[in-house]
Amino acid sequence: AVQVLTTYVKNVLANPEEEKYRSIKMSNKTFAEKVIPIRGALEFLNAAGFRKETRTEVDGEVQEVLHLQGPCDALQLEMLIDALRTAGPILPQVYRDAMVLKAYEAEERVILPDDFYDLTGQELAEMYKKNLKKLEDQAPLLMTKAMGEKEE
Repeated sequence: AVQVLTTYVKNVLANPEEEKYRSIKMSNKTFAEKVIPIRGALEFLNAAGFRKETRTEVDGEVQEVLHLQGPCDALQLEMLIDALRTAGPILPQVYRDAMVLKAYEAEERVILPDDFYDLTGQELAEMYKKNLKKLEDQAPLLMTKAMGEKEE
């Protein structure tokens, strides 16, 4: 888009009185694909002096054009070209929601007594059996029809 805009303005500077360089058809393929989608491009052309107009062609077709109104200010157009050349890309600003968490702000840890870690194998086996029996009592037993009849 920068190259296309620069070309438009340079053509006006080189040929200030020639009408074909003083108007840009909005339906022009290059203009429609490369310039119109760029944010600020139409504002740039507006700053250069181009204004939007609707024209009826000889064949009756109505077209929108950007037309350079009145005499062109060469100094202003040179400044606009320079601004285009020196402008850098617009980088997006991303908020990353950075947070600093400090250790003293964290939840308190559960402190277990030292004897908690000193379980013997026998104690672990007993705990396992208790939990297993508890699960068996709570969970419904899946039985075949024959097993159910046998129990009754």
